[in-house]
Amino acid sequence: SEEERTLEFLLEPQPVSKVVGESVLLPCVVTGYPTAYITWMHKDQLIEY
Repeated sequence: SEEERTLEFLLEPQPVSKVVGESVLLPCVVTGYPTAYITWMHKDQLIEY
């Protein structure tokens, strides 16, 4: 069993602005244990990907 480690961002997401309908890439790299589950939100709405 692996020891719990605090979540740490190795690459933090940066703010972006796009025209509605355009694709966007949101890189994010985290480390820690247990493995993090990342969700993306916009104006309190879950972004499905």
